[in-house]
Amino acid sequence: MGAMKTAGIPFRHSGALALLGVGALCAQAALAEGGAQSCVQLHNDVQMEQKYLDAQGHEAVRVVAPAKVIPGTVMVYTIIAHNSCKAVSDHLAITNPVPEHMHYLGGTPAPEGSQMQYSVDAVHFGKLESLATQDADGSSRPARSEDVRSIRWTFVQGLAAGQSVSVQFRATVQ
Repeated sequence: MGAMKTAGIPFRHSGALALLGVGALCAQAALAEGGAQSCVQLHNDVQMEQKYLDAQGHEAVRVVAPAKVIPGTVMVYTIIAHNSCKAVSDHLAITNPVPEHMHYLGGTPAPEGSQMQYSVDAVHFGKLESLATQDADGSSRPARSEDVRSIRWTFVQGLAAGQSVSVQFRATVQ
């Protein structure tokens, strides 16, 4: 397999969307060399969870456009990849950092046909249980969801022509 390249942007750099001082959201799509690099467009969306009482008086949660964002607010990050070409984009990978001042909330399911990997340093990726990090005193410990700094979704089958796929994660404002 060749070197990884992104859809229209350098692999290690991407644009960012600032949101209400919460942090930055940026995603990059990587395709195997020889794939349709310029065919995959990404759309980023950030919303917040809002608690409310439903018609039966039970507490429920809905996702709404960000309004007042304070520590403890749960933000929902959605990245949609769309293949606008007439050919399959092989080996699609979407990488997104967890914005600064945010803690990733574990439990995000991987879309069908994809694998999720995590990074505590935005360089080395693996399953969360295989990662380690250091505490303030320098001692090593197993990584936890709040240590995650980047998330990568890899679609082994790629993305068919005209197809879209979305990935999502939740994080809490610190």
